[in-house]
Amino acid sequence: PAARTTTLTGIPTPSPSRTTLGGIPAGSPVPSPTAPPTPPPTPQLSPAETRFLQALDMIERKQYRDAVQYLNFAISAQPNVARYYLHRGIAHLKQGNAGMAKADFLQASRLEPGNAELMAEVRRWLQQVTTQQPVPVPAASRQTSQAQKIVPPPRKEDNGGFWSRLFGKKK
Repeated sequence: PAARTTTLTGIPTPSPSRTTLGGIPAGSPVPSPTAPPTPPPTPQLSPAETRFLQALDMIERKQYRDAVQYLNFAISAQPNVARYYLHRGIAHLKQGNAGMAKADFLQASRLEPGNAELMAEVRRWLQQVTTQQPVPVPAASRQTSQAQKIVPPPRKEDNGGFWSRLFGKKK
């Protein structure tokens, strides 16, 4: 018989020099019959694909600006994936940016012209771009940035040139 040692708890354990039933060496971990099987490893997604999936979630929650940012990251990482452009175009269209949406739809169609399913989606969304009228923005909600403010040109004084303005006019 195999030599047994007793632990402090009083549970006998087999000696490490012998094997237990089933040919498993003593001392090696024995899988318990009640333990659930380990799930297969999930495939690792690329950072671009992860951002794309996050963008799809943002589009579903109507957070189009955030979706565009996630899709910008995905496109910068993998610029030749047509579905990234398609969904960025959708997010642009939902925000009212028809010109940017159209550019993204056309880029998607250039990348995969042979993909019939993608082309059908592009055509469907492009029809919405051409039929969509611009949404009027109330005057109270308009905000002008510094770059948009109109600055009047400097007033010209007499016939003084650059040097006379710099050093003063001759009298």
